Amino acid sequence: MGNALILYRSKGGSTARYAQALARMTGGRALPAAQADGALLASAEQIVFASWMRAGALAGIGYLRRHAAQLRGKQLTLMAVGLSPQLDTAAWEDSIRRSLPDFPLEEIRTFYLRGAYSPAQRGPLTRGLLAAMGKTLQRKPDASAQELALAHDLLDGGDHVQEDALAAIALYLTGRPAIRPSIQASQASSTR
Repeated sequence: MGNALILYRSKGGSTARYAQALARMTGGRALPAAQADGALLASAEQIVFASWMRAGALAGIGYLRRHAAQLRGKQLTLMAVGLSPQLDTAAWEDSIRRSLPDFPLEEIRTFYLRGAYSPAQRGPLTRGLLAAMGKTLQRKPDASAQELALAHDLLDGGDHVQEDALAAIALYLTGRPAIRPSIQASQASSTR
């Protein structure tokens, strides 16, 4: 395999960074999902849809529903990018089932990668809501280390983008180790 089309939606830039790095590693092509037409989708053997997580769901997943006809018979990979140190796998799979009822979950490979967040890049409403969530997590009496790390990132920002985390995805797409020789192991967590 090797004809990967990596479509992405990026709000703060993390997903775009990952998509472009994955294209370099695999020899695929990365571009914003809004720029991909039906003919481009039909010509690809593999489709990677990368986007940021929003309330436990992949932002923009409706794009896949709208282009279901062009995606039939393709190898479909979902790459979610979020700030949380760990993904709630059960909730994520349930979200995919609800969002893509015509796609058998067992045929979709999914990966989660940590992204970045900068309060300065957001408007006052979003920044305020995320800060409130961070403060709530900080005050939680039995907050886990992961919750406290997320609280810190929500309040102060954080950048967890690591191109090395793409190694497992590159291997899955190409059947060979990533092109970047410095990548030995992946920190990407696959849920399928």
